[in-house]
Amino acid sequence: MNASVMGNLEDFQSMGKDNVDAMVQSSKILTKGMEDLTRAFFDLAQNSVEQSVAVSQAMLKAKTLKEVTDMQNDLVKKSFDQFVAEGTKLSELSVKVANDAAEPLTSRMNEVASRFSASA
Repeated sequence: MNASVMGNLEDFQSMGKDNVDAMVQSSKILTKGMEDLTRAFFDLAQNSVEQSVAVSQAMLKAKTLKEVTDMQNDLVKKSFDQFVAEGTKLSELSVKVANDAAEPLTSRMNEVASRFSASA
């Protein structure tokens, strides 16, 4: 084989390795991000259960039906507000994870595109 063919073969081999490295990096970022999302979701669920238990215990000590309905209404309002706030945080975290995981692949695609356009 001549030197030009060997050089091209080595370039393609190097490019393939760099592509795999970008995929591995992206997968690591995605895995960690999914762990963070899962942890945030379970924290939200745990807080919700704890809040419900606390209100249920308080309801058992209520002296009137009005106290019970007031506590229930307060729980519903707080739960909704928490759901909206935490939902927003989870949504923002999801977008960040997706963007962070895509970055190594995007960088790699840009590098490959510029390499091919330079050789054309």
